[in-house]
Amino acid sequence: FWEATTHFAAPPSPPLFLTDGDAAETGATSADYFDPAAPSLGPDTPTAVLLPFAELLPYLDRVLTTLALHTAARNDFITYWLPALSKEPFVALRFLPQKVYARAAELRVVPEPDVVTRVMMLFRGVPEEEAQLWAHARDRVTAVDWAQVVGLTAGVLDSSLFRVLEWGAMEV
Repeated sequence: FWEATTHFAAPPSPPLFLTDGDAAETGATSADYFDPAAPSLGPDTPTAVLLPFAELLPYLDRVLTTLALHTAARNDFITYWLPALSKEPFVALRFLPQKVYARAAELRVVPEPDVVTRVMMLFRGVPEEEAQLWAHARDRVTAVDWAQVVGLTAGVLDSSLFRVLEWGAMEV
């Protein structure tokens, strides 16, 4: 994991929007782009889900397991982000497609790994009085296939391969 400070005056590079080829390859839409200086997470975000805080921790553990985070990484992820996640009675979240995330945060590893898994979650607390605006996101909780959205590749759990796992989150 890593931390960064955004510089609002700097132009985005490389381009943060999907190309037609990216959309065809990943099934992503223009709503899936990620600009760290202006992250997007609203009730109309196609893959956003909304959970009551009481349901969040088991959900996150299941999703992070699906996204190939081992026990220590899942525990670290949840422990690190728990104070920010617990500010409101509801939490909206989405995981970014790896290709979308890579446009905003390039990663180079030498020697080149066999498998790279990058898990980036955007989230925000949602007050009780705004929860009704997120009804569709609440309905999507069991419908989103996060492994497909993120774009996990074959070999992600193959311990005989040189694998890189990066995880992070951003409060919107």
